[in-house]
Amino acid sequence: QLLSARISEWMDERTDARQVKRKPRILGNELPQSGVWVGAAARVLLRGCLISRTLGPGVKVYRGELEAVGNTIAFASRGANVVANGGRVRLSRNQIQGATGDGVSVWNCTQLSADGNRIEGNTGSGVVINSCGGRVSLGPDNEFAANGAQDISRPSARELACSRAAAAALAAC
Repeated sequence: QLLSARISEWMDERTDARQVKRKPRILGNELPQSGVWVGAAARVLLRGCLISRTLGPGVKVYRGELEAVGNTIAFASRGANVVANGGRVRLSRNQIQGATGDGVSVWNCTQLSADGNRIEGNTGSGVVINSCGGRVSLGPDNEFAANGAQDISRPSARELACSRAAAAALAAC
């Protein structure tokens, strides 16, 4: 009986080891690109979460509303950890680090408020403002460290003129 019990344990261990080594089955392109997607009709409170090692942005806001408090958003492998394309975003006391791109990337009339965040170790800028039209408020208590480019990157005067012209053209439609 003792021998059969040990063989049974050994078989269970082998089965568990095989299951751990097995790669997940992926049909087509089903891997999510973003950790969290906030769409136009969404209003999201993200508190105390770990979002890490995503293929695309850790958090993507597309015209929705996001309040992120006390999260770690890290290691996006393509682009920024946080991407906001329109909408309202409030970032407070988050750790935003290690993206293969910018820490936070803001586009197209986004209203961004950021206070008490630590934004570090991104290969691009800490925060990049890509177009005008929105409001960006970065509090003095944000900490920036070891980003590959500038801590805060703003569009040039030429880029601002182009984005204003584009915004006026869109408003006329």
